[in-house]
Amino acid sequence: MASLTQPAASRASSEWRLRLGVVLLIALGLRLITLSPFLGAKAVFDEAYYLSVASDIREGRGHTNGLSGSEEPSAGKPPLYPALLAGLQMLWGRDPTLLRSFQIVPSLITVALVFSMAARRYGTRAGLASGLFCALSPSLVHYSHLIWPESLAALLVALFFWFVERYDRLGRLRDIALAGVVLGVSALNKGVWVYFGVLVIGWLLFRKRDLRAAAAPAALFAVAAAVVILPWTARNHRELDRVVLVANQTWFAIAVGNLYPVDDWYLGSTPKRERQLLMAAANQYPEFEREDFYREVALQVIGDHQPWWIFQKMVRAPAALYGLESGQLRFVENGWIDPGPTVSRALVVYDVLGHYATLIPAVVALWVIPGGPVKWLAVLAVLYLNGIHVLANAFPRYHVVMLPIVFTYAGALAARSFDAKQVATWRWVGAAASAAAFVLIPLPRSLAYLSGLWAGIG
Repeated sequence: MASLTQPAASRASSEWRLRLGVVLLIALGLRLITLSPFLGAKAVFDEAYYLSVASDIREGRGHTNGLSGSEEPSAGKPPLYPALLAGLQMLWGRDPTLLRSFQIVPSLITVALVFSMAARRYGTRAGLASGLFCALSPSLVHYSHLIWPESLAALLVALFFWFVERYDRLGRLRDIALAGVVLGVSALNKGVWVYFGVLVIGWLLFRKRDLRAAAAPAALFAVAAAVVILPWTARNHRELDRVVLVANQTWFAIAVGNLYPVDDWYLGSTPKRERQLLMAAANQYPEFEREDFYREVALQVIGDHQPWWIFQKMVRAPAALYGLESGQLRFVENGWIDPGPTVSRALVVYDVLGHYATLIPAVVALWVIPGGPVKWLAVLAVLYLNGIHVLANAFPRYHVVMLPIVFTYAGALAARSFDAKQVATWRWVGAAASAAAFVLIPLPRSLAYLSGLWAGIG
């Protein structure tokens, strides 16, 4: 029997490696091509903030508030990404081009992890399709050369689900412990993942009927995540004399996310001047008191938008999250990079076509592709992240972290690695409605942005 199965296994392994190699070459080539306009581009916006904090860490001042000029300890944003940049600065220097180039590395690892998950669950054809979704996704491509934590966040989410999938398939406790470690690291990169840990514990407890047997993996997961997060929490308490799990910015995000015109709540954006005035007023307080100030502002502006606040936000947040104002196009729009009119227009076309060609199948796949308990956790993660941004602020870059989750199932849809006849009618109806909403809700804002951008190119 072994002599018959070994050649088949060898062929399958070779096919796996070949397809993964092709996907990674496509991903690398596209990322290098789209990186070229950024050669020599300066760091702007949050990029400058992260590099400033990284420089403070590298020079021994610790995690500070970056561009504010204050050398006081800060917990304004999570520590992982600035610390990683500080390490890269020590190795490579402070050239933004080199630091941008490094962003490609986590992006390629994400492609490989999603390929692996889809291939193990649905076959190598599905793995190839999922890998191509990741390789070609404009959002994953664009944010692989911006000095923001999005590429690292996507990698950590992919790695978390990679370990969860292994635990679900093999039942090994070490995999769920490693998933806890990765979620803890994710929280130190993006603070929003702290609270998702509670949902994961609930998922572990109720995925099977035997609660007693489920208690051990749930406890192990919680301890593993806590071991990663709590040292930073202890540091925050020591430096700020306040309990801050990861970052002291929850109410800031809620205040800014609701600071939009009452009479133009859909297309209107947060007024830049009002946001600057808000932040200037908050800076009059010590950092540990700013959350109290932002909480008062947030509750006031939410009250101003009643009684339709939550309904407005349920439309406004998806319009902002899934609109076509990509990071790379913002650099073109503001003249921070100038690739020329031909390349700029090509970027716009690529962004529009790639955005819908990758995300519409992903939306449908979440409804119709079977996946067992892991699939339910994936849906829970997507709902959780969208819900957070309904409550707080929403920008297109915040959807990047969701892409590895949904592309795992989009590949199975594209490869037809499921029995469509077994899918209930209500799932197809839900998929169609969700896909239509995904296209139509952001469309007016996207068209307004793209028409202005297109007119300004060249």
